Amino acid sequence: MKKKHILITASIALCIIASIFIFINRNISYTNTNRTSHDTYVSYGFLDADGNILSNGSQLDLQSNKNIEAIHHTLDLDQFIEEDREYLLIAFVDFKQVTFKVDGKSYSSYKFNTSKRDHVQFDLQLDLPGNSKELDYILIRKPYYMPKEKNVDSLLPLQTIFPIRFKIADFDSKIKYEKSVKIFTEGPYDNVYISDNENQFDLLYEVNENNNIFLTLGNDSDENIDYAVILLNNWNQVSFNDGDLIKFFDVKSQEKQSIEIKVPEVDENSYFQAIAFPMPYQVNVNNMMSTNAFGSSKCIIKNN
Repeated sequence: MKKKHILITASIALCIIASIFIFINRNISYTNTNRTSHDTYVSYGFLDADGNILSNGSQLDLQSNKNIEAIHHTLDLDQFIEEDREYLLIAFVDFKQVTFKVDGKSYSSYKFNTSKRDHVQFDLQLDLPGNSKELDYILIRKPYYMPKEKNVDSLLPLQTIFPIRFKIADFDSKIKYEKSVKIFTEGPYDNVYISDNENQFDLLYEVNENNNIFLTLGNDSDENIDYAVILLNNWNQVSFNDGDLIKFFDVKSQEKQSIEIKVPEVDENSYFQAIAFPMPYQVNVNNMMSTNAFGSSKCIIKNN
């Protein structure tokens, strides 16, 4: 099942009814399920320090002569949904997780709770090294929830992440793509998934620590797509088998690429998810794919 079929196009008519601002991510929406006569929605975005809207995919206006630049952003989220919900905000600079401050306290990820119908806003600050090229935020919904047993209908929505990506500067180096990959041409071409079978899409629910599983990137489009891929264990970035924090893949049209990865060793049962950022360092406000990010299925790592 392709992720872009899961991420349903947002209802622009609801555009928060002149909700003044918020960037509506066109890849995200929650459809009306028949329990209510109202459409449901989640909209989110960022403002700069002066209160100006920062469109997803835009370039940040920074002073390039500084070695470290502190930036101030405001997250604004508005929703009308059918449940109270918990969110987790994570920030990445050049696909490496970074800490940020909320109310003067440092966080590697920031959890906040919302009501069914809610408007949440908070300020954050983070430091950007002078040579940074890209800043990405992702919102994880229901980060600490898993169904009590494997259920596809319950697991699939947990793949959905809410991204906001910004260009900082041009990337003038050559990306080193993974070469030790297995290539498959038969579908399905889900953007990213983890499985215990290198050529089969199967939602993992539980996996033992230190086990080997497969990470697969897919492309069902008519053009090549490259990805930057990271791994999260309990919402902290962890390295691949060889110590890399990021791996890059260049996936041809109608192709899948798969590598074997080792599940991290954990002190207790915890969550595991892969995140794929298409078109790394090519963020453009006019290119929807370059502003997106995809999550694999979320699974539980079992401490043996």
